This record gives sequence, C-alpha cells and structure tokens, in this order.
Amino acid sequence: MPSTGQTQFSVRAAYDSGACVLDVRGELEISTVDSLQPAIEAALSATGPVVVDLCAVSFLDSQGLYALLVFRERLREQDRDLAIACWPDGAVALLFRVSGTDRLFVLRPSREAAIAAVVAAVPTPRESFAVEGLRWWVGQVVWTLRVGERLVGYARRTLSPR
Repeated sequence: MPSTGQTQFSVRAAYDSGACVLDVRGELEISTVDSLQPAIEAALSATGPVVVDLCAVSFLDSQGLYALLVFRERLREQDRDLAIACWPDGAVALLFRVSGTDRLFVLRPSREAAIAAVVAAVPTPRESFAVEGLRWWVGQVVWTLRVGERLVGYARRTLSPR
C-alpha cells in the first residue's frame, strides 16, 4: 500500500552506551528512504556497534528493507555489529519474518535490549572461506604426513633384516 504521507518521517543519530543509535520515526518507504541515507553514512564513518530503532516506524516497504540489508552488509565489512529494535507484534517485525530477513538481523523488542545485544556481544573473528579452507587443507596435509611417518616406521621395523 502506498504511503499516505500522514506520518512525518525523521531520523536522529545519537550515542548510547557506546553504540550509535539511529532513531527512525514515521514510514520508511520508497519516498523517505533517501532521507535515511545521510544517517547511515554517518554511522558507517563512526566506530563501534550500531542500533537502528524502528519502534516508532509505522510502515516499512521493500526499499526500506533493502537499505537496511545494504547497511548491514557494509557494517559486516567493517566487522561491526548491528541490532534492530522493533515491536515483536508490529508491522515491521512482520515484514522481517515474512521476508525471511529476521534470520539475518539481530532483532530485539526495545532500544535498550538492542543496545545490550550489540554492546555485550563478544567480538568473534570473521574469517573468509578461503582462510577456513586453507586451515582445513593444512590439517589434512599434517595428518597425512603423520600417518605416512608411522607407515614408514612400521615398514622399516618389519622389513629390515635382523
């Protein structure tokens, strides 16, 4: 359903407990998503975890969701955490569930819970598949060499003349 323009859109950035919090209000949709971009860019140029508070968002369309997905990816490239606050039974949470993106975002029922999720998060190293694959390959080579050494030792003991 297109926007009726009745809800004034706004976004405000602030810091709370070490997290950059984007407080979004109104309808986040195709006609307002461009207004979110400056706040996203400011958050990307900052440091630390980010919370997007959507509790006061009355409508979220695919363009708004796409902007959040791109934002999430750009934060991941910087090894930074993101949590989204939205009412569990609201229209915004429903869109996350229906689209399957609820599995991609850390969703919390309040701003405080979202801040706690990203501030208390233990940083985990994010390695590429190439690094993980290289570690696996090295492990296989080392295992093969150990087995080979044992076989050579066994062959020497059993085949050597006494």
